[in-house]
Amino acid sequence: MRYTPALQVQDMGYRIGNTEILRPMDLTIAPGERVALIGPNGAGKTTLFNLISGRQRPTRGGIFLNGQTIAGCTPSELHQRGLARSFQITHLFPNLTVLDNMRCALMRSFNIGLCFWRALSKHAALEEKAQLLLTQLQLTAHQNILVKHLSYADQRTLELGLALAADSTLLLLDEPTAGMSHSESRLVVKLIRHMTEGKTLLLVEHDMGVVFDLADRIVVLVDGRIVANDAPESIRRNPLVRAAYLGSAQPEVP
Repeated sequence: MRYTPALQVQDMGYRIGNTEILRPMDLTIAPGERVALIGPNGAGKTTLFNLISGRQRPTRGGIFLNGQTIAGCTPSELHQRGLARSFQITHLFPNLTVLDNMRCALMRSFNIGLCFWRALSKHAALEEKAQLLLTQLQLTAHQNILVKHLSYADQRTLELGLALAADSTLLLLDEPTAGMSHSESRLVVKLIRHMTEGKTLLLVEHDMGVVFDLADRIVVLVDGRIVANDAPESIRRNPLVRAAYLGSAQPEVP
């Protein structure tokens, strides 16, 4: 029985002038699959994320979300279609409380626009969802604290929650454990596994412990092209991956 991929990239490439940033590539992710995107700095991981999330447009090929083309869609349009992204650098409102950040993230889901004469706390369904998410994120005790006073790990955790707030079916997580201690990373991995159950996940991550703990499949980018796409154990033994990460001479890529 055939299925519709959650995400499909077909012959997609990106260039600036005569410089190929991403060489033409194909990638298919099944619904509910967790895929990690790895590669050395400058491999093109962030560019690929930007193309999928609508921040840049491919110069060739197509991108499909649940079978529908999305190349050229804005981030806002993609958000409405069920795609959410977190960033390597936190994108939060530092002078709002944790709870207010969550309320703002939920406004679109509840079809609430800016309304200066009615507080968001008066929307019962939105408030209930905000409290539920903060409980799942283990941030309830900090809900009335300004975000700028949170620890870095808690800010990263909150941003994950904001990405999940819209009940998105496809999540792009950009280095969710960057800058965290080992113990903080373990907690975030546990949280991601729990809160993304049943959702499709594509993440960029440099911590290989996190990658092998979370991913069903690993895609390796080197010099703007996919050089490996396989199960974690196969990737661990792949000579191209070893070359890219250990700095030895890279084998020829056909």
